[in-house]
Amino acid sequence: LDARELNISRERGPFFNYQRYFVLHHTEFSAAEFPSQFDIVNRYHRDQFREDPSVLGWNIGYTLFCERDGTLIQARLIGEKSAAQLGHNYDSISLCFAGDYDNEYLTKAQVETLREVLLVFQDYEFMFHREIAGDDRSCPGWHITRKGINALMREEWVAKQATIYERNHPKKKILRIGKSIKRHPRRLAY
Repeated sequence: LDARELNISRERGPFFNYQRYFVLHHTEFSAAEFPSQFDIVNRYHRDQFREDPSVLGWNIGYTLFCERDGTLIQARLIGEKSAAQLGHNYDSISLCFAGDYDNEYLTKAQVETLREVLLVFQDYEFMFHREIAGDDRSCPGWHITRKGINALMREEWVAKQATIYERNHPKKKILRIGKSIKRHPRRLAY
């Protein structure tokens, strides 16, 4: 599987070589009220943030957007500045899921799209927006968990993420316990 099979442009933006994170988001709009959300979020971002449109012509701040039916839409080039996670708009690719995952669950189609996208971008450190936001937000929703993502992905992917984490955060020691990764705040005595 590669980016072309997901209809992701091969053209790259100016920050491609600086991007090392892959960050998940959700819209927080109920799928029952808004089954198709890309246009709603695009208008909201245009009116709320008033940034210039992306190279691809969209105002939405996310690199990729996944509708409830699993349709993946590219709103920004890989390597183009996003407007999705303050402090990490230049060094990350963002994927937003249509739905409120504090109260709903990803559809089977969204789960399959997520799996395919994570395999394509497996060399990036995977993160949730809540992990880098520095506040109490739940994004991408409490029903999307690392345990669930690790169960979805192959063991090789989980191990690779541990290696990427160690490379990107050399001063933090981590313990590998089964398939989960646990951060340890101080040096371990063996």
